[in-house]
Amino acid sequence: MPNGRRTESQRPILSHTFLQGILTKYPASRTYWLAFSGGLDSSVLLQLASQLSSHNDSFQFKAIHIHHGLQNEADLWVQHCSETATRLGIPITIRHVSALPRSGQSPEEAARDARYGAFHQLIEPNDTLLTGQHLDDQAETFLLQMARGSGLAGLSSMPERSDFAKGQLVRPLLTVSRETLKQFAEHEELSWIEDTSNQNESYERNFLRNSVLPLLKTRWPSLSASIARSAAHCAEANLIIEEQAEKHLQDLDPNNSKTLPIDRLGAFNPSVQKTIIRLWLKQNGYRMPASKLLDQILQQALGAAIDRNPKIHWPEGEIRRYRNRLYLFRPHSAPKLGDSITWDGKNDLILPEGLGTLGVLRGTQGICAHLWSSGRISIRFQQTGEKIRLPNRSGHHLLRNLYQSTGIPPWIRACMPLIYIDDLLVAVGNQWISADCLSTDQTGVKPTWTGPVWAILDH
Repeated sequence: MPNGRRTESQRPILSHTFLQGILTKYPASRTYWLAFSGGLDSSVLLQLASQLSSHNDSFQFKAIHIHHGLQNEADLWVQHCSETATRLGIPITIRHVSALPRSGQSPEEAARDARYGAFHQLIEPNDTLLTGQHLDDQAETFLLQMARGSGLAGLSSMPERSDFAKGQLVRPLLTVSRETLKQFAEHEELSWIEDTSNQNESYERNFLRNSVLPLLKTRWPSLSASIARSAAHCAEANLIIEEQAEKHLQDLDPNNSKTLPIDRLGAFNPSVQKTIIRLWLKQNGYRMPASKLLDQILQQALGAAIDRNPKIHWPEGEIRRYRNRLYLFRPHSAPKLGDSITWDGKNDLILPEGLGTLGVLRGTQGICAHLWSSGRISIRFQQTGEKIRLPNRSGHHLLRNLYQSTGIPPWIRACMPLIYIDDLLVAVGNQWISADCLSTDQTGVKPTWTGPVWAILDH
């Protein structure tokens, strides 16, 4: 933890007015949470926050430090951060997280996801999260995205302000170089943590930071600022494209965010189709898809014959095609369904295999209340040949024919709860009630099924 040493020739490069100028550009917040790792950039940000709060008590700052548990010095970092924040008069919260990477996830990504997951839980409405990314971080992000073949969205790098959790995220130092931060820290005699893992060049960002950018700057000293301008140009262009894609997405189906109509999507050229699908995924909480995945969606889902039901699967999600629609949901395992389940018909019933919850709506035209209260209610799942008689229709109907005629996708049919009273099939999920048990007035019972996201019929 090196200490900066003040010299007479040095003058402060930054001041509290700089931070105030950034924050007042955006909606005022009840609390400004400062992500404080103890490193150089967040130490500078904490110092500026302390100076600003002493000049203007309308800014309420709190610090949060994330204990990843990945380094042996992690406990010492907690002590350093706690002492520093206390000395500056800023309350601090310590959160412990698990940052072990999942299969296929890099250590950097795992640590970042764990860190931002903790931040996400903390930020309430009218709160702002402040992070210390600076100009050189922006340059590194741009180069990383370029090396990965990213499009405009990736090359836009980090915005100064974005929506986050229930509030917003602001990066006040994004236009400030690391050298300027270091000069300020030395002038203020700050003490900060030097994470030894930052020297490990097996991490891509460290390789860029320690070996690539310094070399490039010997030829182009203002490279970080130039890259930041390029990132800003990419962000402007991407915003225009996304605004147009959002209009197309609304025109495709304004009342539905989980599915897309294939025939209307197919009217656009492939480039526009990709842009629409990217935005569709983004709006549903998915990360930016790789070009290979987008090509797969276009070829297998959009290009499939009308009688085919292809599935495109990747670690984060699934897209399935059924008839004229693309369906989007998180990956899930096919349910393993066994014997029937007994239900008292009074309390909500949590179904196995994550298949949702059954409840009842009373005082409506539905299953005869006397039958519901006197019979033995059980839940089964489709086997083969089940039939039901529907109101105002003659004869009994095979469930498989009803599913097909109403367009219920195959992956939903297998998990649709079939409700029996004794051995009589009285209801199929929240889709149909048998005419054999239907009440003649508004005193009946209607089953409700809150299924998993991938089984919601929202088309």
